[in-house]
Amino acid sequence: VANLAARTDRLAINCARQPRPSLYLAGDQLDAAGIRREGEARRQAGFETDILTRSMLRADYGIDRPAALRAFGDFGADPTRLTKGYLKAAAAAGATFHAPVEITGVDARPRGVTARTKSGVTIKCRTVIFATGYEFPKFVPLDGHSMVSTFAFATAPQRRRLWPQECLIWEASDPYLYMRTTIDGRAVIGGEDEDFVDAEKRDAMLERKIKAIGRKARRLFPKLDVTPAFAWAGTFGASADGLPTIAEVPGLKNCWAVLGYGGNGITFSRLAAEIIRTSLTGGVDPDADIFEFRTAGGHAAKKH
Repeated sequence: VANLAARTDRLAINCARQPRPSLYLAGDQLDAAGIRREGEARRQAGFETDILTRSMLRADYGIDRPAALRAFGDFGADPTRLTKGYLKAAAAAGATFHAPVEITGVDARPRGVTARTKSGVTIKCRTVIFATGYEFPKFVPLDGHSMVSTFAFATAPQRRRLWPQECLIWEASDPYLYMRTTIDGRAVIGGEDEDFVDAEKRDAMLERKIKAIGRKARRLFPKLDVTPAFAWAGTFGASADGLPTIAEVPGLKNCWAVLGYGGNGITFSRLAAEIIRTSLTGGVDPDADIFEFRTAGGHAAKKH
């Protein structure tokens, strides 16, 4: 997150970036004791973390939960402007864009890769990186990864009703609740994931799911107007261990895949940029083996 923020500032991308603390609330997956253990583990890993008791949560945020963790160094931003800024920076550095285009196959060789498109055009390059969300070619292994449906809505602008510090909120529950704010004073609230990807079935559940999410948010902040101004459902990916896959595709020389398409996709993408850049410039990232492709059992496959 710190590296992403620094790079964004260095490129002078105007995306309304604003520092935000994060709250991780006790829930049905982690009670107060579990939250304390998690907090101590984060501290031992070097992350500044406050462990908040019920009385501290009430005093600082008006939230009635047994415990929470408060973390620092996160930020909120306009994701569209952030993305556009990086695309412009890539173009200024010499990137060429082919869009819209569908890649139908690749010919991977030791000295480079040729990508074939549906229109018959070929694109030649030294390296291919598949970073295509959850829609991947059949030759990219997907062991350990799954697709789920998620639901969210945005309220009308209501700056005066928003919670203190407009912190990013996540709860240790299943199904979970998350909350954040936008630069124009809306609350974005979501969760209630389901383990299927049928779009028709998912969309039919939208109204019921949004009401459930709204009830949870209202219990947390009774003064917040949780009337949806916009509501949506979508598909995203998850992994059994919560980690992305960032690695060369087995059996395809000079081809990489980034399976970091879940709720942490932006930060996983930053990890991928660092790991792949290091490899392509002749180095070895010390954390690269954590993100190797999984075996059928869900564990990272080691290179030999």
